[in-house]
Amino acid sequence: MRNLILSLLVLFTIANVTYAQTVSPDSLLDGSPPDMSNSTPKQEKKQVEKDPEKQLPAQSWDETGWIQHNRSLQCHTIDNVRAFTMARGQQIILSGFKAPQYVPADPFEGLIITQNLTTGEYTLMLVQVSTGLTCIVQMGTAIQSTLDVIKQLEQDQSTEK
Repeated sequence: MRNLILSLLVLFTIANVTYAQTVSPDSLLDGSPPDMSNSTPKQEKKQVEKDPEKQLPAQSWDETGWIQHNRSLQCHTIDNVRAFTMARGQQIILSGFKAPQYVPADPFEGLIITQNLTTGEYTLMLVQVSTGLTCIVQMGTAIQSTLDVIKQLEQDQSTEK
């Protein structure tokens, strides 16, 4: 009986694995349900109509050469991440939000940076407002504004003279 149960379990697992589909970061970002057909993924992208009034100035960046970097993020509820950062003595120093249609493929609507003002330790987080999912992108030991760096450089130069 035990062998029968194990055999059924193995067959069930094999049957489910054969219908598995790989998941790429693109498929997670586009927000559409996974394609369960056996056809090859579509390579064409929809053309986005551009409003002539909202066009960016001439491109000063290279359109080619962009690569995707796969990085695992530690994610939890916003309440749990808030408790985690507060336990580390961090408070919000910066937050940003995007309009829903600004970058439609981006699943995150918000950005939060917290910092412990005594130690300088910081946490950079992305927030999916609709679900409360909050992901820690980076933690570090020091963060400064560009103005603080400029002031420090000016002080260093004035003391050298």
